[in-house]
Amino acid sequence: MNSEIINFDKNIAQQIAQFLFQQEIQSVIIEGGTKTLQTFINENIWDEARIFKSNIFIKKGIKPPVFEGNLESKTNILNDQLVIFSHYDKHNYI
Repeated sequence: MNSEIINFDKNIAQQIAQFLFQQEIQSVIIEGGTKTLQTFINENIWDEARIFKSNIFIKKGIKPPVFEGNLESKTNILNDQLVIFSHYDKHNYI
């Protein structure tokens, strides 16, 4: 993907999703900073969020993305917790 395909002055997340769809790519993992993740969240282009939570409190730093989702599960992994959210209620699709 390059600047000939993506117009960086417009909604980038929608353009990326459309390009991937045209390439028949149905699943992608977005790992990025708050701005990148928030872009996809704001455009409603997400199905699942996996968040690792620590018991260590950091006073300074970058705030995480903001979203609302359905809590799917919580799993303790050593001293951390993996929390999984879905964008939609999976139980309505079964």
